[in-house]
Amino acid sequence: MALGSLSGLGSQATARQGNALGMLGVGSGILASLAAVGFPPAVLAQFAGAAAIGGTIGSVLGKRITATELPQMVAALHSVVGLAAVFTSIASVLADVSHISTLHLVTAYLGVLIGELCFYLPSLLRNLYIFARWNNIHRIYCCLLEISRTHVLKTIDASPTAPNQWFAFGS
Repeated sequence: MALGSLSGLGSQATARQGNALGMLGVGSGILASLAAVGFPPAVLAQFAGAAAIGGTIGSVLGKRITATELPQMVAALHSVVGLAAVFTSIASVLADVSHISTLHLVTAYLGVLIGELCFYLPSLLRNLYIFARWNNIHRIYCCLLEISRTHVLKTIDASPTAPNQWFAFGS
């Protein structure tokens, strides 16, 4: 379905069919994942409610947006995904603090760091690129990668048990 969706989006004449195949593919993947985990009915009802609210908001925004405003919409939705990553990472740590490991703390930290970058970075880069015609975006990416690397190394060093074996590949 994914390939049919992508090929359908390749031309204006088959775009509706491509959208339908894409929605069908993503929907069936979500349903299969939910069924495989075996969530209780209360959790499935919460998921259905959240999906209905999100679908309604997306459909209202989709009808109001014009083609020239698409980059702004993509940046805004990317920011929402980043915010969701932040909340998910924080919740994964707060769910059961008694059995937390160093690996879990590091991955949660990375989730928060990457999520917050995704939250504010699209708007910043969009404004720099579109409005200021700034063409050196690669410098911002290099700086952000260096900041991320430094934060990860400091988090690992400050963890209760600094596992040096994480970096001992092949041993």
